[in-house]
Amino acid sequence: MNLGTFMQRLFEFITRWLPRYCIVPATHGGVAFVRGKYKREVRPGLCWYWPIWTELTIMPLAAQVLNLQNQTLIMRRGKQPVSVVVGAILEYEVHDPVKAFGERYNLDDSIKNLALMAVKETFWNQTLSIAVGGLEKYETKLKRTLSGKLRRYGVRVLSVGLSDFAACKVYKFMGEERIVPSALVEG
Repeated sequence: MNLGTFMQRLFEFITRWLPRYCIVPATHGGVAFVRGKYKREVRPGLCWYWPIWTELTIMPLAAQVLNLQNQTLIMRRGKQPVSVVVGAILEYEVHDPVKAFGERYNLDDSIKNLALMAVKETFWNQTLSIAVGGLEKYETKLKRTLSGKLRRYGVRVLSVGLSDFAACKVYKFMGEERIVPSALVEG
């Protein structure tokens, strides 16, 4: 090891013992893990921490929009099952970073998967004619269901809207799913 490498490693070792600062933007927040287990909230502004025993996780807290992938669900037209494709857009914000980032591993995937489950719970096995006539009612029900699921994650649902809703036929070709739109109401 040459003198330059030795001096660099010595400098890095010494600076690990000195406090550091982090500037957290107004749209962000986070969690400080002290000694690997204690969690405290990090708010926007100047944050001082000791890097030898503190690790910071900074994430956006401002409102974000998530476009959920379309799902094919089964509804009913009378007693007949009908396939429909349903897509939604979710607007949310993180209001409790300790719950969101300190107690969850992957918040983005958790939000997406819980939102897809809420869409399924809202529309699964409902009557198609009622759904077509009252999509606003289903959006309200979807927001209520999703708010209940995400509250324990420190996430507040601001709005939910349907992006796609159509009757369809689903064909499987060698493991690949294809969705073909069909008439929503038969004449």
